Amino acid sequence: MSDVRGKSVAVVGYGIAGALIAGLLARAGHQVQRFERRSGAEHGGGLLLAPAAVRILCGLGLEEALNRHGVAIHRVRIGNEKKTLLDWHTEAGFGVGIRRAALCELLACIDPGVRETQTGLAVRSVDAAAGTLTGADGKGYGPFDLIVGADGANSAVRTALTKRHWVHGKPRWNALSVLATIPATCDTGRAPSCDQYFHGGSHVSLWPVAAQTVVIAANVPTEQLGQIHDAEQWKRLLIGLVPAAAARLAHAELIGSWYQWRGREVSLRGFAHRRVVLVGDAAHSLSPQLGQGVRLALQSALSLSERLCAEDDWSLAVRQYEVLQRRLAKPYQRFSRIATPLFQSQHPLLIWARDTCLKPLADWQWSRRRILRALQT
Repeated sequence: MSDVRGKSVAVVGYGIAGALIAGLLARAGHQVQRFERRSGAEHGGGLLLAPAAVRILCGLGLEEALNRHGVAIHRVRIGNEKKTLLDWHTEAGFGVGIRRAALCELLACIDPGVRETQTGLAVRSVDAAAGTLTGADGKGYGPFDLIVGADGANSAVRTALTKRHWVHGKPRWNALSVLATIPATCDTGRAPSCDQYFHGGSHVSLWPVAAQTVVIAANVPTEQLGQIHDAEQWKRLLIGLVPAAAARLAHAELIGSWYQWRGREVSLRGFAHRRVVLVGDAAHSLSPQLGQGVRLALQSALSLSERLCAEDDWSLAVRQYEVLQRRLAKPYQRFSRIATPLFQSQHPLLIWARDTCLKPLADWQWSRRRILRALQT
């Protein structure tokens, strides 16, 4: 890697992590080239930003915009058709509900070169040694001093790392989200809250992102994915999967289309190889059940940009980033491997364990304090 200022950087994937690191490096005077496989604005559905993610955004000067575009969530409820399994309320809050598109727009505002993003360009291959990449059309780009892979859980850039550096499994769940309107009369007297409704191995979550606008998020069996996209069948399917959510879903009207996320757990022994470094879901994809994906994406982009801007030797900066990010991501990855089967498994024994043990754990002050501390720090 070159040791002069104004280095050349390719950012592959212009989502949450990609937009942030592209903006921060461009502001620092580096030459950033942005690549995005999507042709236009396709950021559907919504997100629940963890408190740590909110703090990062506020530190970037986006507090006012975040308050304007998001909704603070102070309550979390989990239940099934028989009983309430968890009902927590805290003044500190559980984060902010926001449209995915709104968050991406906020992050793009800090990038002076956002209009230069090359869209509709999928990356076919990356040469980590030379610092070059090849698009799906066969055209070559580079060489770059650094290639940042920010292209999600199914990252194409990650294939530039040798197998001894990374392992990941097959897609293990299908998470879907969509924006919907629910008439005010249906939610009269309800404080902004994130509500999860379970039925066996299926669940539906709802949380607000604006007045009378909520996110509907669901995990859906693979064989029923086609039905969820049908405008006439989605409501009947979700109500059938999770009867406890019927009262609110019955009045919901969709805004836009469903956003599908085929997730896989990604576990890396190293986040970099030669001139390639990974951030966000490309580096450490988690189950969406934890609500920490955006936090880790923002933190990884922020940590990497800080190290790159502080060090002339980018090889050293990347190694420092790897140490910091591994320390941050590992506890969440470990917890994800425990929590995901409990919350999303179709296995009867795990379903019984969740429905039997969650309420006593939620009511036990010791476990409640530890879980809240982990979610809010």
